[in-house]
Amino acid sequence: MAPAAAEQLVCLDVGGVRFTTALDTLTRYAGSYFARRQEWGGLTSSIAFVDRDPAAFAHVLTFLRYGPDVFWEAVGHM
Repeated sequence: MAPAAAEQLVCLDVGGVRFTTALDTLTRYAGSYFARRQEWGGLTSSIAFVDRDPAAFAHVLTFLRYGPDVFWEAVGHM
């Protein structure tokens, strides 16, 4: 069995806070902001800037990583 291909990591500067995640995570949903930005070549720089609230963005990553069920369960307990 061949080893799995290494994930391409993306570094994001969101409101001054650095987040690192897999490109597949950010582009999971076709037509989303990050999927479109990748199509434009906007996630290929060393650190992509996103002018948004980093605390809120952590929730966006939770949704992208685990899906809506886990997201709503986590948000419901806040």
